[in-house]
Amino acid sequence: MFYTRKGDQGYTDLLGGRVPKYAPRPEAYGTLDEATSCLGLARALATSQRTKDILVAVQRDLYVMMAELAFTPEMQQKRYHITEEHVARIERETDQLAAEVPLPPHFILPGDTVAGAALDVARTVVR
Repeated sequence: MFYTRKGDQGYTDLLGGRVPKYAPRPEAYGTLDEATSCLGLARALATSQRTKDILVAVQRDLYVMMAELAFTPEMQQKRYHITEEHVARIERETDQLAAEVPLPPHFILPGDTVAGAALDVARTVVR
């Protein structure tokens, strides 16, 4: 749903209450939403199935993070769904990719390929 016709007076609903739109949680899940959209564009443009698989896994993790952030602290579950294993998996994948494709010793200008440029946009949002 894009609108409710209720008027929001600068507030948004979390699962468990209303908070200002500028509060940290809505700001964080808004950024994660932007990041997953950028990753989706990069995935749609990617030609490598491995790249697509990595990106869809990261997108799914970001959706879990957004869901966790949508709960107010009072409603937050005591267990978190994003765990150290998620972080370790991404680190392993990053290390493996870096070993296979060493980075040059200088900055890389985005734009050699459309998919690469989309990944660079996603990188700037995610970092």
